Amino acid sequence: MKHKFISLMRILHAGARNFIRNAWLSTAATAVMVVTLTVLLGAIAINMALNDTIDDIASNITLSVYLKDNTDSSSRDKLQEKLEGDANVKGVEYVSKQRALDLFREWNKDNPELLEGLSITDNALPASLEVKVHDLSRIENVGTIAKSDEFSDIVESTSIEKERHQKSIDTFAGAQNFITISSLITAGVFAAISVLIIFNTIRMAVFTRSQEIEIMKLIGATPGYIRGPFLFESSLYGAIAGILSFVAVYSALLALGPKADSQKLLFGPTVSFFAHNWLLVLLGTVSAGVIVGYISSSLALFRYLRLKKW
Repeated sequence: MKHKFISLMRILHAGARNFIRNAWLSTAATAVMVVTLTVLLGAIAINMALNDTIDDIASNITLSVYLKDNTDSSSRDKLQEKLEGDANVKGVEYVSKQRALDLFREWNKDNPELLEGLSITDNALPASLEVKVHDLSRIENVGTIAKSDEFSDIVESTSIEKERHQKSIDTFAGAQNFITISSLITAGVFAAISVLIIFNTIRMAVFTRSQEIEIMKLIGATPGYIRGPFLFESSLYGAIAGILSFVAVYSALLALGPKADSQKLLFGPTVSFFAHNWLLVLLGTVSAGVIVGYISSSLALFRYLRLKKW
């Protein structure tokens, strides 16, 4: 056990030494990987914010079931119970005639002429049941319940408030698809560049230390002991890049979150998620960087160490 521990310490020391020795190449490899991980993590954060924004808009979309003035409470409760029994219905809220009038006045408080005309007439606004659903694509199906013959005596009409929100939803959904695709392409390009840089860095290190590696092989060094420093060196690229990427994205979220929320893009839940799960996000980002570095180094070692005849 002690021998294995000593060997591990020597491997880590040699890898760290190589990292410092090849400072310029190490900096270049780490910098490109920082860009790669920042693009990926930033895309995840923006997609989370867009999802929250779309969900927030969707939560305001309702199906209004307008009731006739002579509707009694028992018939209304029966319809409400029927609507709530649908699996796609999230909730049903009853809005009385007086409540509808109060809401109308609140929404049109900047239109005094309209309110003045309303004040000299009786309340002509109908009572309604406001229905919210889980799946917007099936909101029309809920309307068929209200339009059925069973409730034709109490239902005046229905109105789906989807149109006034659909443009916003389509805009955010289109932006989400564009960001996802462009981020994946950009991250893929920089990931390929990272692999090439690390690959060449390890290749140069192998050529530089070829005589040292040959001596190590002759005196009985195991393949793992020879490969270890190179693998650790490339893993350092990913670990450092992961930390820097996390700090950059998290700092941007903290700085831009409130401003973005004021522009109707909800970054608040995303910032909260990062704040409460920062360790998990950090470990995930670092792990992604280490995996890219490890794979790049493994490819280089397989390609060049395997061909040596010692």
